[in-house]
Parts: sequence; C-alpha cells; structure tokens
Amino acid sequence: MESLDRRLPVYLLLDCSESMVGEGIEGVNAGMRQLLLDLHSDPHALETVWISIITFAGEARQILPLSEMIGIRAPHLKVQPGTSLGAALRLLRDCIANEVRPHSAQAKGDWKPLVFLLTDGEPTDEWREEARKLKEPTASGGKRLNIIAIGCGEDANPLVLNEIGDSVLMMGEGELDFRAAFQWISSSLSVSSQQLATPSSAGGLSLAKMPEGVFSAPLIPTGAVERLQPRTPSQLFLALRCSQTSKPYLTRYGFESEYNVYFARRTHSVDEDYFSGPRPNEDATMGVSSDRVVGVLPCPYCDNRAAGQCPNCKGLFCAPEDGADLQCPHCESVLSSGPGSGDPFSLSGRVG
Repeated sequence: MESLDRRLPVYLLLDCSESMVGEGIEGVNAGMRQLLLDLHSDPHALETVWISIITFAGEARQILPLSEMIGIRAPHLKVQPGTSLGAALRLLRDCIANEVRPHSAQAKGDWKPLVFLLTDGEPTDEWREEARKLKEPTASGGKRLNIIAIGCGEDANPLVLNEIGDSVLMMGEGELDFRAAFQWISSSLSVSSQQLATPSSAGGLSLAKMPEGVFSAPLIPTGAVERLQPRTPSQLFLALRCSQTSKPYLTRYGFESEYNVYFARRTHSVDEDYFSGPRPNEDATMGVSSDRVVGVLPCPYCDNRAAGQCPNCKGLFCAPEDGADLQCPHCESVLSSGPGSGDPFSLSGRVG
C-alpha cells in the first residue's frame, strides 16, 4: 500500500554533555537499547519508522544516518565537554534536507519528520537563529517537522525548550527517568506507525499516553524576557587526570545556596576520548568565580586526596597531600611544589 511506502523519519537529538555523566548517560544508553528492541518487535514500526541519532556536546555529530529499523544496533554514547545545542539544530536541518524525501508531482514523499530532543542543561553556543530556521513554514504554510523537547533535571531551561519545541516536557535526571522516557518514545512511535499505516491516515500524529510520574509541564513565566539569559547552574563539573595513571575523571560540584558556593560532591570516571574534543574546563564554570568552587575528593584511581594545576598547560590533576614532586599527566612537565622550585604547581583543597 502507498502508505507503507512512505517513511516516518525520526530524529533523536541526545545531549551528551558532561552533566549527563553517571546515571544520565547510563539511562540514555539503556533506554536506546530498549527502544530499538521494542520497535524491532513491532511490524508497523519496521515498515514505517526510520531513525537517525544526533548527539551533541562540544560539537554535534550524526552518529546514525537516517536508517530503516532492520539491522540498527544501539550505539554506546559517551560524555564530552560542552552543550552545543545550536550546532545540533543546524545539523538536524541539514540532515533533514539531505535525507527526507520531499513530495513531488509523481509521488508522495516521506511523512513529516518527528524529532525528540533530550537535554539537561544550558546551551553553550548560539541556538536561537537555528531554532527560528527550523520553525520556518513550508511553501504551503505548514510545519516542516514536529519537535518534542524534553528537559532532563533542574538545569534544563524551559524557556529555551519552549522556543524550540512544539511540545515541551520536563522530567527527572535519574537512570530510571531516562528509561521511562525512552519507553514512552518507543510506545509513541508504535502508535504513530500504526496510525500512518491505515489508508485513511492524513498524516497527523498521535503520541502514546504519558506515564504518570515521569513528565511534568514546564513552568514558563508569564511575560518572560524576550532575550534569554544563562541561569546559574545547580552543578558544575571539572575534568582532572590521575597523576599516577593519567586516566581522566570528572568532579561534580553542587551549589549550596546558604554559602553561595559549589562544593565537591562526587567523582566520575570517564573515557580517554573525553579529552579528544573541545578543551575541558574552559567553559566549565560558566562565569562562576573560582573562589566559589570548593573542595577536592579522593581520586577514583589512586585515592590521592589533593589536587593541583599545571602552570604550563593549566590542566588539573590529583596530587599527593605531601606536595611531592610529580609529572603533569597532561603535558608531562616535571612539577615541584617545594620552595624555590621556579614553577610550583598549585596544591590545595580549593580547585579553580
């Protein structure tokens, strides 16, 4: 049937910034695996749904071009510094232009693309112009695509999402929250594919019923300022290397309003390719003064309980509390904290 020859292009835009480290990225990976398993068992989805995955952190990448369901395997996503949402929206627009079949006089093209955006923080690049271009109407005056914007955790800005999405949802940031969100996405794609497979379908999409306790409506202040300003984040992340093994890890800092500072809360091991993209720590504090970033936690690899900063490359690393000489795990400079050493590395319980 003609309706089965038309594809439903689905684009997943997934935030892989450092704030997703831990339960967030684990939940996304688990959710992606379950989503593909669910859709592979749905004959209507196999016939209709084509999926693409775009990730964004310091840069945006299409890690899965628009592909039919058969043969797709869930990628293993990793965190990177930055939240380049604008770059992701620009890449989405380019991918849709290159991959989605337009209508012609000879044949009907694909159904209107359906986009699910999941992000948990403030963008670190310019995004508003890209959002505006995505919302430009088609030649016939209709929408080019349908965007469901999902904010994960308290650092997701509903004002930003409201300018991007046709529908905006807010959710928690635990692993179970992400699993439930992806389960809802897979259910919605099943419902949509069944609807589009009927000969009488006009192309309108119906999403699955939202699970109770997972999503909430965003709080959009009445008369919100036209020009959005970045908000003070509830948490910050600094990237360090172990001075003994050179392995990278992140320290998570949480905001304490009583003292107006960020205290060290937890460390997270990350892969080596965390340092392969944009330079970590350059925008990590988002304008927060370094004297408000307090505390050092034990290194997850060697249990060193102090931290230092290389005066040459400015890289952060764990260090022994006795201030012994060491080699910078970033640039391999020989460092000394002793008096008269010329270029002593900083060593304290305060990082920044």
